[in-house]
Amino acid sequence: MRAAPTLQGSTGALQRRVVFSWDERTQGILLGAFFCGFVTTQVGSGLVAARVGGKLLVVAGLSWMSTLTLLTPRLTTAGNFAALFVVRLLQGIGGVFIIIIIIFLTPVLNSRGKKKLRYAI
Repeated sequence: MRAAPTLQGSTGALQRRVVFSWDERTQGILLGAFFCGFVTTQVGSGLVAARVGGKLLVVAGLSWMSTLTLLTPRLTTAGNFAALFVVRLLQGIGGVFIIIIIIFLTPVLNSRGKKKLRYAI
């Protein structure tokens, strides 16, 4: 990782760009970690969604993804590859909850319109 020269943004604030010296293999592993987490939880998370319902999944899924997304820049700049890999894997698992939320809300939006949406959440 190396810091690029300081740049002045459109708002006038000074910004520092960081350039990571990751090879293609490392980038592929980190990008693939999300996909592996996403694929491995498809069936199990569908069963959980059918039993628990959509309200809990909305809160859990959005909280899960928000927390992990806030951790990502710190782990990336710290250069901790193993921790970043685990976070990307967990983000993939959380991505499944977001898809399930969309699946549960689609019939509500299609059958009764946006008025019913406020009762669904």
